[in-house]
Amino acid sequence: MKIAVRMEGGLGDHLCANRFVAAILDKYPKADVTAYSDTEGQTFQREALVSLYPDFYKEVKVIPERKYKKMIIKSVLGTENFPPLLSNIPDEYLSEMKSADKFYDLHIDSFPMEYKNYDFEWLRYFHFFPKPTVDLKSPVSEDSIVFHLDSAASSDINDLSSKHCENLVAPLAKHARCLLIAKDPSSEFYSWTRDHAGVELISGTIKSIADYVSGAKLFVGIDSGFKFLAHALDVPALVLSRSSLQPNSCINSFHVRWLMWPNICYPLYTQPCVIHRAAKKILEEKILGLVPQAIESNYHRELMIRSDISIEKKE
Repeated sequence: MKIAVRMEGGLGDHLCANRFVAAILDKYPKADVTAYSDTEGQTFQREALVSLYPDFYKEVKVIPERKYKKMIIKSVLGTENFPPLLSNIPDEYLSEMKSADKFYDLHIDSFPMEYKNYDFEWLRYFHFFPKPTVDLKSPVSEDSIVFHLDSAASSDINDLSSKHCENLVAPLAKHARCLLIAKDPSSEFYSWTRDHAGVELISGTIKSIADYVSGAKLFVGIDSGFKFLAHALDVPALVLSRSSLQPNSCINSFHVRWLMWPNICYPLYTQPCVIHRAAKKILEEKILGLVPQAIESNYHRELMIRSDISIEKKE
């Protein structure tokens, strides 16, 4: 059986879609899956799928462009420009996708309208991201924290100042080796790292970054796709995002769209000492883990610390 899936957006969108490919292969284990990466020619997302999940895909194709730069749609949400519409894909690629025995549009914004009609168990995989199917080995032997705080590599909704990054990272370098994922290590954004022992930059392929993450005791980052990689590798993650209005909360739409866990989500410019306290507890191995609650609990998860266990139940 030949199955085609369409993915769109950045690394986070692709990893969100990738978790459902595991569900598809559960139902159709002998299927050949071809992914179509709708990224207007960007190849990093394809690299992530090919290098971390080679067992999932027969092929990953990059769609080089869309028909139109703007696709104006009107709905109950108002008027908006939405270029990722499936109908905006060039006819040759759209025809090729739909000629497969089965086709699934796994673009994150097609949830839940399209997903409710799919025949694989997407709900079962909603909270659980599959581990990479390749062997990963961290080059770091001591305790380490991996950070992704690079505003230059993310959208403007996640911009952090260089000084705030320094205030977040430098104090933790006294407790663990601090590794910062850097899109451009030569950028002045990272010049402060030269003043702090125990802080270093890491870059390279997605596979090499995954090696570092796999051995980390903690991941701290902005709302980017790397947090899903940490989650897949069972590495505790603390997320800084504008979608959080106060610590341990996020706006409702992000519970579903990005699978953000309210109890580990903090405002983008939360006080560094708040992150430091949470990080130190995790480094001291007092964390029991992230316990998935029932769907009826609004996707709520509790962060339980041995020294102060408290579980809040939501009806």
